[in-house]
Amino acid sequence: LRYVGRFPVRESWSLEGSALWYAQRNSDGSKLDRIAPSLRVSYHQRRNITLEAEAGVEYTDAVSLIAEEKTRRSYFSLGYRWDF
Repeated sequence: LRYVGRFPVRESWSLEGSALWYAQRNSDGSKLDRIAPSLRVSYHQRRNITLEAEAGVEYTDAVSLIAEEKTRRSYFSLGYRWDF
């Protein structure tokens, strides 16, 4: 399940939020759960250039017959896009 919402803040600014939820259950009793929210800020300039910053985190819980693993991954990106 994935949700994405985009909110224009001002004429050149926008805010985008995203949330991902994934669940898997297997017949042997193993399971995988993943939750991943993120937030992106965009600034669109005149000459088809967009500056973007995105931050997010991903939580994963995996359980099998022999082990249980919980992980957390954080990320941040900063970039630009030039549409020509």
